[in-house]
Amino acid sequence: MADTSPYQEQLNRIRELKRFCWTREGAAQEYQYCAYKPEPITRMKNLVEIGFVLRYAIGPRVLDAGAGTGRFTFPLQSRGIDAVAVDISPGMLREGARSARKSPHPFRALVGDIERLPFEDNTFDSLVSITVLRHFPDWPAIFDEYLRVVRPGGRIIFDMASLDQQAYLEAAGIVEPNPEPELDPVTFDTGITLRDLAELAARRRLAVAAATPIDVFNENRLLDHVLGERKEAFMERLRACLDGNGAILLYELLSRRVLPAVSPAISGSWFIVVEKREPGAPFRPPFRAAQAGRSTVSPEARLMAILRHCLGADYDACIRECADAAAQWPEARSLLELCRDELLPRFPLDALCWEAGEGAP
Repeated sequence: MADTSPYQEQLNRIRELKRFCWTREGAAQEYQYCAYKPEPITRMKNLVEIGFVLRYAIGPRVLDAGAGTGRFTFPLQSRGIDAVAVDISPGMLREGARSARKSPHPFRALVGDIERLPFEDNTFDSLVSITVLRHFPDWPAIFDEYLRVVRPGGRIIFDMASLDQQAYLEAAGIVEPNPEPELDPVTFDTGITLRDLAELAARRRLAVAAATPIDVFNENRLLDHVLGERKEAFMERLRACLDGNGAILLYELLSRRVLPAVSPAISGSWFIVVEKREPGAPFRPPFRAAQAGRSTVSPEARLMAILRHCLGADYDACIRECADAAAQWPEARSLLELCRDELLPRFPLDALCWEAGEGAP
């Protein structure tokens, strides 16, 4: 018997409104502009997210589920991957086809519903679904549909809001506990914790290959709290740094090297990669071993101590790469100095290695 409770009805309204927003007239053009506008933080976001997808996608056949206008389809194709785009919006795919005129690769796209994918079981080596699942209250059912079309040994690459950050903010007294989920159709955003991810993987007999915070400078309530009234001036200086490619490349380096080693509490969003195989040993994030730095005096020294524990054998190479970037590009050095002077003195370093239920180191 179908659930007709007011709560379920509200979830259905959220789902339908989201789908309407993506398929309405003009939505594709708005999305295309927002995704590719020549603005520093957008450029940085694209570089990091596309880099993550290219780093973790495996195999010759990849499905871009909820592809929009093909933001990930085209980079995958540029690597020689047989990438297929699926989206419920014909307008989005038409916009992607227009973009494909400038590409040497054909834009392989199908209008389709991610809740009922038009493919047989075990069709793809990887499935990419970025900024998609988090819009759906009933996302586990869609996730199971993703699993159906991915072959054994294949990967699903997706993102979610970080409920670990919400838990950290509540534990630190920064925000009031919110026992009820946000059911506003406009602002609804699905989040999970690291523990939720572990339970999802265990129930479906999956292995977690990666779980990393992303998008630290965008829609990050911890950062909003740290910066307070300084935020607007900080963001202006940040954009000025990011006008140079060196700062963007440095941020990509930090996103690739450092963020996978720290807690999802530091950001409002995180990327997740699961593999369709028996998990073996449980996923153990690097930050769980980070118990260093309590007695060090300066924030900078404590940060280095925590990162040394989180990064382990990668620490020296990472520090060397950051130093090389700062020496090569003045704007990269400016970015490091901005974070050192404006963020580090106020940033709660326990967020780097915080885990719900265990307290901070």
